[in-house]
Amino acid sequence: MNKSLHLLIARAELYRLLSTGFLYPNQKLLTSLRNGSFIQGLMDAVRHLPRSYGLTSEVAVIHKAIHEARQPIADSEFEAEYSRVFTHGNPIVAPPYETEYGTEHIFAKTKELADIAGFYRAFGLTPSDQLKERVDHIGTELEFMYVLLTKEAYAAFNNWAERADTCRDAERNFLVDHLTRWAPSLCRLLRETANLPYYRALAGMVARFVLAECEMMNVKIELREDLLPKLSHHVDFVCPMTECVVKDCPVGP
Repeated sequence: MNKSLHLLIARAELYRLLSTGFLYPNQKLLTSLRNGSFIQGLMDAVRHLPRSYGLTSEVAVIHKAIHEARQPIADSEFEAEYSRVFTHGNPIVAPPYETEYGTEHIFAKTKELADIAGFYRAFGLTPSDQLKERVDHIGTELEFMYVLLTKEAYAAFNNWAERADTCRDAERNFLVDHLTRWAPSLCRLLRETANLPYYRALAGMVARFVLAECEMMNVKIELREDLLPKLSHHVDFVCPMTECVVKDCPVGP
């Protein structure tokens, strides 16, 4: 496997792992944090990225945060912090939804949600019938980037240049139109207000990774970290991660 494919796969895997980091802290996630598999996955992915990404220190911070959370912090405390920060705080500290940041009018929110869903549909993705979440959830958007990069790698492996270009264009557009528009503001809020070191460290890595992705793909953005969320009341809890169903994808499985 050549270096370019290794790089695509490593970037995809890092998006996947970071998306799972925003899962509700159920036993599966907590086990992966405490048995070392989550941090090992991060380390393996970062090892294949250029030094310019600057993520080695971010992994170390997450490793330290997870180590601190292995014994002293009970599962119930982890769950309580997730709810306080993301879903049931009064007010909610850092809503994990794109359209809560700088999109006040209901019609503007509807348009943004439709645009995000359009990206997903264009690549054969539909939300799971079992695990439901809004399409603008940070975990879902990170997972979509994982899917795009995986498909680009598959297309590149098969020498489907046009299909690989289609994926690459979608990655750039989704970063500019959506992920970088609000993720830096969410990450800033988490770094400033999360009580658990894990969520502060996760936010730091996501912010750095997304910006490094823009630099690597030569994507010009207007960095905003000052957007404030408009959602101030609690939302009905749902598991914060969507499993996507792939069908009729134009660039293969």
